[in-house]
Amino acid sequence: MAAVVRGIGGGLGRSLRELRIHLCQRSPGSRGVRDFIEQHYVTLKKANPDFPILIRECSGVEPKLWARYEFGKEKSVPLNNLTVDEVAKVLENIVKSKEEYSQNSPASLLCSTLSFTEIPELSAQMRLREKSQALHPDLQQNLHSSDRILL
Repeated sequence: MAAVVRGIGGGLGRSLRELRIHLCQRSPGSRGVRDFIEQHYVTLKKANPDFPILIRECSGVEPKLWARYEFGKEKSVPLNNLTVDEVAKVLENIVKSKEEYSQNSPASLLCSTLSFTEIPELSAQMRLREKSQALHPDLQQNLHSSDRILL
């Protein structure tokens, strides 16, 4: 069990951006999560001092591990009634899955496949700008260089 946590070591934070653990302070279903935190949080935090590992306690909440990846993608895994070892295994799987996510979704691939018309906010801004220029032809002459970049 401790070997799993040591194996993760400083491996957090490449494409994984944040871990959040939700648990109840008293419920039997959160016992394994509470024990995991007591036994392994310090080790994980020392190995990853700049990585956000957030513990959220709330009475009656179902225990879950939330992982936030690059580009705002999130994944959650229920931890209800798991042992300390099972919680560690879930964490190990989350860390492994972030490596797969990182390899399958590089920023360059994402950026190269999107055009401005596929991004609704930019597309709407461009249409508004075109309409205002059609109504006011003198606007085109008064555009600043920064405005031309957005066209």
